[in-house]
Amino acid sequence: MTDLRPYQQQALDEIRVHYANGIKRVLLHAAVGSGKTVVFSEVLKGVIAKGRKAIMVVRGKDLIDQTSQRLFRENVPHGCLQGTHWNRNDNAPIQLCSVDTLYRRKLAPKADLVVIDETHYANSDSFLWVISQYPDAYFLPVSATPHHKKGFRHVADVVVHPISTSELIEQGYLSKPRYFAPTTLDLTSVKVDSSTKDYNVAQAAEVLLGSTVYGDVVSQYKAMSNDRPAICFAINIEHSKILRDRFIAAGVPAVHVEADTSRGDRDDAIARLKSGEIKVICNVGILTTGVDIPFLETVILARPTKSYNLYVQMCGRGSRVTDTKNTFLILDHTNNIHEHGFLENEKPCDLEAEEKKVKEFKERIVTCMNCYGTFAYKAEDGDACPLCGESCKRERAAIESKLKEEEAAVLKELSVKEFATKWQDVLLFIERAVKNRNKCGMVYHLTKDKFGEDYAKSVWRATKKEFNRRSQSAPG
Repeated sequence: MTDLRPYQQQALDEIRVHYANGIKRVLLHAAVGSGKTVVFSEVLKGVIAKGRKAIMVVRGKDLIDQTSQRLFRENVPHGCLQGTHWNRNDNAPIQLCSVDTLYRRKLAPKADLVVIDETHYANSDSFLWVISQYPDAYFLPVSATPHHKKGFRHVADVVVHPISTSELIEQGYLSKPRYFAPTTLDLTSVKVDSSTKDYNVAQAAEVLLGSTVYGDVVSQYKAMSNDRPAICFAINIEHSKILRDRFIAAGVPAVHVEADTSRGDRDDAIARLKSGEIKVICNVGILTTGVDIPFLETVILARPTKSYNLYVQMCGRGSRVTDTKNTFLILDHTNNIHEHGFLENEKPCDLEAEEKKVKEFKERIVTCMNCYGTFAYKAEDGDACPLCGESCKRERAAIESKLKEEEAAVLKELSVKEFATKWQDVLLFIERAVKNRNKCGMVYHLTKDKFGEDYAKSVWRATKKEFNRRSQSAPG
């Protein structure tokens, strides 16, 4: 058995307990770089040991080879159910399958267990068909970003999430990201595509072509990254090629890869990046998943996205730890950090479908105009940038003003009677906390448990103010 990290062993134990208790559909939520492969490989080995069969389903034929290599590294014997694939073995107890092949050919190999990689894609017609063919099987869907508006009830009944991203960073299992946002991009003219729910690519590309992003991407890479190996994510192929050319013109060796780039050429580009022969690989989305580049030290975001999943997958490329690397840079030129927040503050997996859009309360984020360091706004920390020490007073004031406006807007959405009733309960929580000498955070959690996170956040400033007032006047 592979030596598992403590949280990997915890995940494996929890999965097995759920299966033993009759819960057949268990979703594994684990961050990019945390070693999901190790966990599901141990589950697959258990299937083999019991003389049973399993299939592992991936999205797209291109991922067959990559996933097969991962399984071989973990000593999982398997066959690849794909045409004339060199590892085609229909008798192997574990079959690695592309969802497209299964759906198109209407194949459903016998399986006691179905493992689904990158489960955030599992709401497509092809995945839904495959899932429907195994009503009695055990399921293990896995993802670093299990977030979808339709939820995951069709494939999971419980979530196993043994460790958070922030804990992985604190314990040294993932590199610590350092955030910089050297460019502010005006995207107000770009529409959101109704089908993809992301920025319209053509309109976004037009904005990027007419902006200063090209020059900023190259100059800021040279100034901040200091020739560290980097991946640059562009909005489309034309944009990626232009960025490549700009890097080369500035004396930075760079290449462009895309879906039509052969697997061998992609691997060669990564090898050249590792050796230092090139410094930057430009692409659109071909290097977001299924790619292991542990030595990567810089992620350049030259494309905006409304997709939290895509944002995490792009940034996660730099999160692996090596003997010589425990931090990496995220250079964001297209407002993504301000849109989605920090990797450390990951979203929890929600199995339920979204019934209605709820206003999200994101962490207030400040970018220092001196060093472009990007960090969370905290009023108690004063005006100085924690990275360079310069004042961020002007932007902090703007954030504070926006915060007040948003909170006021939320309170207006509540009826006076409803707000008054809820606030009376919050006052009781405050009274109890002050009496027992508890911290104000306990009031927040009590409010959240009773009325939900949105309400708790909407009254948090008022809660702290009232808590501090009562604490100061409390005897002793």
